Amino acid sequence: MQVFTEAGVFVRSFGKFGEGPAEFNSPWGVAIDRSSSNIVVSDTHNHRIQVFSEDGKFLMAFGEYGTARGQLCFPHGIAVSPNGDIIVADTFNHRICVFSSTSSSWEGGGKLLKSFTGTTHVNAAASSMPLHVTFSYPLGVAVCGTGDIVVSDWKSSRLEWLVRSDAVPKMSIGGSGRQAGQFDGPSALAFDDNDNILVCDYGNQRVQVCMSVNLPSQK
Repeated sequence: MQVFTEAGVFVRSFGKFGEGPAEFNSPWGVAIDRSSSNIVVSDTHNHRIQVFSEDGKFLMAFGEYGTARGQLCFPHGIAVSPNGDIIVADTFNHRICVFSSTSSSWEGGGKLLKSFTGTTHVNAAASSMPLHVTFSYPLGVAVCGTGDIVVSDWKSSRLEWLVRSDAVPKMSIGGSGRQAGQFDGPSALAFDDNDNILVCDYGNQRVQVCMSVNLPSQK
């Protein structure tokens, strides 16, 4: 891991290749727990999440390879909700996992709280019948200021917007294609200060910005 200032000046680095504490094998996602300033990293090929202090000191790790509750299989995107919950795109298990906060003020940090493999919503453009959407290689995850979660679903080339960590669907965005608002393997996500969504549109070699205030709801 490398840390830079807002001006791009190198500050510090920590970690090296391996399987032990503070060692990585293809780290992919990183997020900050604002309540503690802890750094949370998805250590993808070690199938775990590692947590560090602001200055890079190893604090804890959780997760291991597998399909059972609390286990992970190539986790990628990671985000921290306003209340400190850690949200992980458990990519090859085709699910989103929510773990408890790792803030020093919490006991039992890194414990699985819930997981979900999809959402059910009404697609207004197609019919009034409920549509169940099952995640297929979810890669990115981001949390906006209200606690809503957006997931980038790689294989379906869609974004799924969920109301907080209860997996209540709000809308489905995009679909496969090259036009504006369509995606080809969306990956990393982030929200800006206005809660617009920034999307790495991997296969289309671009970044798209989706204005959340203008997105049609498909509840």
